[in-house]
Amino acid sequence: MPPLGLALPEEKVTGLATVLGEQKSNGVTPKPTATPEQQAPEDAQEPQPICLDVFVQQPRVVSVATSSVHISWSLPEYAEGTPASDDLPELKPIRYEVDWAEVAGPQHALKESDWKPLPSGDVEVCEVKVAGLRPGRTYAVRVRPVLDTSAVDGDAWELAAQPSAPALFTTAPTVPSAVKPPLLVSRERKALKVKWNPPDEPGGAAMVISYQLFMSPPPQEWPSPPDAQGFVEVYRGDERSFRAQRLLPGTRYAFWALAWNSVGASDVGAVAAYTTQATVPAQPEPPRPVSSTQASITLAWMPPADNGSPVTAYQLERDDGSGSLEAAAMPPGPAAFHLAYAGPNTCHTVSPLRPGLHYRFRVRAENGEGLSFWSECCLATTAASAPGPPVGLAIGAATRESATVSWGAPEETGGAVPHGHEVALQAVSRAAVECMGPEWYTIFSGTERACSINSLRPGCTYRVRVRSANAAGWGSWALPLELATAPDVPEPPGPPSIAESGTAALTVQWHPPLHNGG
Repeated sequence: MPPLGLALPEEKVTGLATVLGEQKSNGVTPKPTATPEQQAPEDAQEPQPICLDVFVQQPRVVSVATSSVHISWSLPEYAEGTPASDDLPELKPIRYEVDWAEVAGPQHALKESDWKPLPSGDVEVCEVKVAGLRPGRTYAVRVRPVLDTSAVDGDAWELAAQPSAPALFTTAPTVPSAVKPPLLVSRERKALKVKWNPPDEPGGAAMVISYQLFMSPPPQEWPSPPDAQGFVEVYRGDERSFRAQRLLPGTRYAFWALAWNSVGASDVGAVAAYTTQATVPAQPEPPRPVSSTQASITLAWMPPADNGSPVTAYQLERDDGSGSLEAAAMPPGPAAFHLAYAGPNTCHTVSPLRPGLHYRFRVRAENGEGLSFWSECCLATTAASAPGPPVGLAIGAATRESATVSWGAPEETGGAVPHGHEVALQAVSRAAVECMGPEWYTIFSGTERACSINSLRPGCTYRVRVRSANAAGWGSWALPLELATAPDVPEPPGPPSIAESGTAALTVQWHPPLHNGG
């Protein structure tokens, strides 16, 4: 094999005649010219033009790179054996056809179909750079001139352009191209098997390729520390597959391969990542309360580790509300929880709930492998609401000017203990309205559940109502009851006054009493 970047010497080209095909060293196969004995009688056919072979000398290899070659050549000339004559046509090249072919080996005989034209087309100067070659390969290149025959006497001469003798050269070898991402062969809970294809460009013909495989994170108990990017070398050799063991289930691992030949190492290959066989998700953290109202609680939770299979849904459960912190702290029974939500979200508002109660919540995750364990419970409380109306409102013994009112605690406390009560009074009878007006007036506010009402008018009717309050505010009023005071003698009439007076008589008048006593 010739040194890189050099054309083969003439004797080597001659020695490779079996490789390149049967061609003369100057690349010319002259056509025979007609002799007087072979010429037909004048009355049979006209004289034929003389065929002259034209060629260029073997191209010269100027420089060779890994994927290109720079060649040059001389102007075209007549083939050896062309008769000397001052009448020979002047050779005027228009352009040059440059063909190239890859020589697979010493025993490879090039056929005409092996030759490929220059991808960029014909050239008009005596040099060209042939690109798109592969490194570390042997090629042959030839040149054929295209002549201007417009001024040639076609009756006397026929110019036949022949290809030059091939010039052989070998491109410089290089490192292999980068290895494509490794492919997954099999997946287990604690092992992954990967394979990789050889590089598209090995860097030269018949190059011996070896490989290195790197992965991250390292297998468990790996003896060497990872590099700055977290990778360790797990394989070196000429095989193109590897089974990584001592891995964690449901864990994602990244792989890339490096190819080597006698020149050096390829660029870093593309990374592929695969996950060991998945398991059910990890146990979630307890949900946390975000907000609450009197009838709802909003909770949120963090997605747990999916262990190799994406979490697709969550289940949120609640109990019935204990009503006290002490009861909520007790361990839940087997039937204490009820499904409150099932779906893909990590936030949910649970409703309807009762106000002022302490609820326990727990969550679990689901993926393609199954359900996780339930999380620990969290405790959340709905906001308290105002209490319901007091029950058992009753009117005690009523006198002419007073009455006793009593009531019971509200049945619905709203989640907070009532801490006060309020009693209101409204006049119904005309005499009572004339005294206090038609509006409701608060006549009692305190913690007791009974009170006395004084300064009433005898024989009058009133309405009485009561309500209770807790930390959330005042509740609704109980239905009002009518209260009637005992009747009494009429109130004194107004003072008399003289309406008329005469010599023997007086007319006296007075206003009736303001209240007849009922």
